[in-house]
Amino acid sequence: MIATLTASLVGVAACRDGPPTDTSADLSASFALVTVSGDSQVGAPGRLLQRFLVFRVTDGGGVPVPGLRVEWEVVSGGGKVSGKRHETDAAGLAAGNFTLGPEPGEHVARAVVQDSIAIAFRAFAIPPPPGEPSATRSLSR
Repeated sequence: MIATLTASLVGVAACRDGPPTDTSADLSASFALVTVSGDSQVGAPGRLLQRFLVFRVTDGGGVPVPGLRVEWEVVSGGGKVSGKRHETDAAGLAAGNFTLGPEPGEHVARAVVQDSIAIAFRAFAIPPPPGEPSATRSLSR
C-alpha cells in the first residue's frame, strides 16, 4: 500500500506542466512582522529595559519563517540594542535587548529583516525620582 501511494505521488509530480518555478524572486513582500512583546516600555535613561523586544515573522499564509537575518538599529534617543538572536528561530521569532540612551524622552529601536522590511519598538526614558542615583553612566562602561 505504501509503495503504491509513493509511486502515485511520484507520477503526479512528474506530470506537472509548465516552466519551472522561479525561486529567486524577492519574497519579503509576502512577510508579515508582528510585535510579540517589549513595545512601549518605560525605563530609566541609560538603563537596560526589563523585557526583550520580540517580534515574529510569518509568510503570506501565517506560517513562521525561520532563518531570516535580523539587524537591530537605534532610530532615535540613543542607546544600543544587542540582539539575542541574529536570525529568526524555528518559530519565526527574533529578540533584542534595548539599553536606552542617556536622555529622557522617546527612544525608538528598529529591527530590519533581510535588509528590506522593518518593525519599530518605542520606549520612554523617564528620569529616576530625586534621591535615586542616575543611571546614565551605564552606557559608558
